[in-house]
Amino acid sequence: MNRKIVLSPELLEQIIYGMENQSEIFCLDVEKLIVIPRKQKEEEDPEELRYLSLPRWTPADGFNIMERFVLSLNNPLYRTRLRSILHSGKGVFRNFKDLLKEKPEVERLWFRYKTKELRLYIQEWLNGYENYRTMISLGEAREDLEELLLSDFQFLTNPEHHREEIHKLDVRVLEEREKELPLELAPGEQLYHRMEEDSEFITAESPNSELTGFIIYYMAGDGAVITNIYTLPEYRGLRVAEELYSKLEEELHKRGVTQILVESVPSQNVLNHFFTDKGFQSQLITYSKKLSPDY
Repeated sequence: MNRKIVLSPELLEQIIYGMENQSEIFCLDVEKLIVIPRKQKEEEDPEELRYLSLPRWTPADGFNIMERFVLSLNNPLYRTRLRSILHSGKGVFRNFKDLLKEKPEVERLWFRYKTKELRLYIQEWLNGYENYRTMISLGEAREDLEELLLSDFQFLTNPEHHREEIHKLDVRVLEEREKELPLELAPGEQLYHRMEEDSEFITAESPNSELTGFIIYYMAGDGAVITNIYTLPEYRGLRVAEELYSKLEEELHKRGVTQILVESVPSQNVLNHFFTDKGFQSQLITYSKKLSPDY
């Protein structure tokens, strides 16, 4: 497909639905200009030139739009009532929508405001895809493209402004991995080491300061234990995890660490290949690697 993607009202509605759906993962088929469940893809598309992962959208993002809308309201009564709902901590989304239904004029303002905000967000995402597709069409090597994109990322050690988001993602990802275990490996209790107060982490940030990936670890004697490494779906394929691990090794060498362990299980094929490629050796359900003094 060589024509520019036009964000029509119909396509915008489909993308918003796919972004907000919490039960299934969707992608945009840029040839047919429709949003489909990712499992319905007709072919493999490792470079995402046909099937484009939808931009990440979490309840926190939806809450932020609601907050900005409330601040923009000129109606003092509904501004106060809506603000009270946002800070109630219980049933926020449902109560917010129920209150708007009492006042159709305010409800229309909300839908108009939300659609405008999401259109800008989605258009920016599409523009990024257009730039990516243009670079591919110019025949640039994949490695050069990855390096160019990675150069726009920022890698930070223990940034506090991402701690809460990383903690939530860590819990969700590890719970999903445990659910995928075969019955004979499932222990019936928490298997993985969750992020705790003494955990450290390195993050990857996009040019607009959004979290794109992280690696979590903790110190144990003269070694370090990696408990999770994760890249958000829309940033996979850009070697973010590779760079995160590289940054971790740099940090640990500075601190005189002599060994790295990885919490893992035999069923995690992707992580297993990732770490064995880095020189780790399997030891039952963990991986370990001795660090050379010469870096």
